[in-house]
Amino acid sequence: MFAFFANKKRKRQSQIYSIIVDADGETIPMQNIMSALQMDFSTVSKDINAMSINGNYPLLRNSHIDIGKQILVISKDRLEKQRRKTSKINKKHSATDLTVIECKHCGAKNKKGSSSECEYCGSPL
Repeated sequence: MFAFFANKKRKRQSQIYSIIVDADGETIPMQNIMSALQMDFSTVSKDINAMSINGNYPLLRNSHIDIGKQILVISKDRLEKQRRKTSKINKKHSATDLTVIECKHCGAKNKKGSSSECEYCGSPL
């Protein structure tokens, strides 16, 4: 039963993280996060505080919640680093998507340039 709640919390935290990563600025209104998850301020702020301590969410290191303004403030350098990393990952995935050749004989997907024949059935590509 404990594992169910732990998984639910991790899922919620990953949803919060994806909202933060998709945000445009270095401050995010807590209301945006709360309304997206349909949760209260207390729950969201506890999750964010736990995530900033946890090493699994590097973007949140050096971030804090401004309770008066009810905003999440993210470190500029962390935000820029995350955006560069996300950009590199997106470019890498789009490049690798284009380097797949489908075998006309068996339909298997082969990496372009790895061989001139299908690695599954041996037919020429």
